[in-house]
Amino acid sequence: MRCRNCDYPLWNIRTRQCPECGTDFAPSEYVFVPNSVRFCCQHCDQVYYGIDSTGHIEPRQFTCVNCQRDIDMDEMVLRPAVGVDDAATQVDRMPWFDRHRTGTAKAWFHTIGYAMTKPDNLIRSVSRDQPAAGAWLFMFLTNLIFQIVGTGIPMTIALVAVWLIGQNVQGMGGLTALAFQQTWWQLPLAIFLLAGVPVVWMWLTHLLLSSVGAASEPMRRTAHCIYYSSPANALSAIPCGDCTQLAGKIWWMVSAILMVKTAHRCSGGKASFAVITGAVLSWGVAIGGAMVLGFLMMGLSFSSGQMNAMELNMTGPMRAPIVAGGLQNYATEHAGRTPRHALELVVDAGLGVNIFSIVTPESTILIEDKTLEQFALLTPVEQREVVDRLNAAQPDELVAHRFGDIIFTYHGIDVRSADQKLWLFVIWPPPMNTDSGSTGRITICQGDATTIQIKPSQFAEELARQNRWRNAASLPPLPENLLDLAMNQTVPAMENAE
Repeated sequence: MRCRNCDYPLWNIRTRQCPECGTDFAPSEYVFVPNSVRFCCQHCDQVYYGIDSTGHIEPRQFTCVNCQRDIDMDEMVLRPAVGVDDAATQVDRMPWFDRHRTGTAKAWFHTIGYAMTKPDNLIRSVSRDQPAAGAWLFMFLTNLIFQIVGTGIPMTIALVAVWLIGQNVQGMGGLTALAFQQTWWQLPLAIFLLAGVPVVWMWLTHLLLSSVGAASEPMRRTAHCIYYSSPANALSAIPCGDCTQLAGKIWWMVSAILMVKTAHRCSGGKASFAVITGAVLSWGVAIGGAMVLGFLMMGLSFSSGQMNAMELNMTGPMRAPIVAGGLQNYATEHAGRTPRHALELVVDAGLGVNIFSIVTPESTILIEDKTLEQFALLTPVEQREVVDRLNAAQPDELVAHRFGDIIFTYHGIDVRSADQKLWLFVIWPPPMNTDSGSTGRITICQGDATTIQIKPSQFAEELARQNRWRNAASLPPLPENLLDLAMNQTVPAMENAE
């Protein structure tokens, strides 16, 4: 038994302070090998031996059989048993309790090793009188570090990468906003889970132990088992996604089972039942509650208009290159001709029908008497027939036409060698779905397949500039109400003749 501050031996001392450094101590703070320590009455020196699992005497308070005076274990004088070396009295020392002597980092890593490999010895080194609050704080800080390393740092790197993309890649600013706005609430939620769920787990474990008659120690001892086994969750610090998170939680449960079995002196079956059931109930409810909270937070954070804006800001720039690629492939296969109707890109260029639906649902995009969803279920022959009828219905000279959330302005442009300044299409929902607030961005695909994003307030100025370039290219101007085109509405060239 040595001072945890200066390592001075504390045998044969009647006071409760270390003679070397003055640090207070109590025998109940130490765990001994059973029968290895003599507990001597401070009044008459009558010897007693600690025989329980922690090497303490039972009961702690009693009347001395020799002097008939009341004594307490923490007031007695301790000496090693005859023939027992000082080192042989102590079971494995709890490394975390020695952190003032060995250093915090070293003690923490040693505790992790003990929890993962020798959890039964670790719990024996924790006195039953240790406060549960200290064990909880150790658990919380330990798991917080694991989550920061395993999840927080990779997420931060990803968010920084997204931010850099948003700052340096034209048209991707919305991706940054979406990423940050969808993750800001996860930090307090993670802290709540780390702090609260193990407390519920501990409480349920002790309740279940009591229900099967296996709780031979107070709840504080169960708290020691659950909280001090948390370093076994170290695998969750490996940034490999859900697999290491799950492996860490399983190892934590195994260590907790072994600690509960040792501390409560119960069977492995009862310990397993209490720990596993408590873990499944507490973590299951927590994860389910987190999902519900996540949906609620999303609902509180974003109005429907804001969600539309986020979809436009992120999905628009991501889909534009796909549509531009389909246009170029179509033009290459059709001697430079562009589709009269954008739906040809589905039939002849292999694009999916959902490419036209960003904010507007596919079920509301009509094609003759069918929805876009129903069109996707037609056979290739039937789809070809529908497209042929749509092409026949288009005006001879087109300037632009809308389909879904995309306004196509490529008519009259050779997309294989188009001027970079000319617009091929504009992504913006029809008026009935333009509930995107001030944060919505209009995505414009240019002649070289690059994209830009502008605010609605900037569109009139950009449209005027575009029409000057179109005039220089002998193309008819785009109408001022371009963004207001209704679903499937076309703009014939004659309407724009000056």
